[in-house]
Amino acid sequence: MNILQLLISWQFLTLALVISAATTTIKDTCESIWILADVKWWKVTNPIMPLAIGAVFGLAFSNFPYPELIQNNTIGQVCFCLVAGEFSSFVYRFVKAAFEKEIG
Repeated sequence: MNILQLLISWQFLTLALVISAATTTIKDTCESIWILADVKWWKVTNPIMPLAIGAVFGLAFSNFPYPELIQNNTIGQVCFCLVAGEFSSFVYRFVKAAFEKEIG
């Protein structure tokens, strides 16, 4: 499996969408709790939040159907999840645009 096939695999796309949803949920929850507080912290944490969620996912969920190459390799799983976290906003925008084009 080459790198392009890996980046468009259903495992990668699913994981990226899960990370994007988790990032959005955490952001919205924090902003609703601290509605009157200064939310400049999000400008700092926004770039690293998907990476952190990806790393935690890679460490916590070893039963996720990872590609065959990294099935039994924890470091490979964490790296796979870090890359999925990095690409999560791009994948979300791509899937959203595809659905909007298809639906109408």
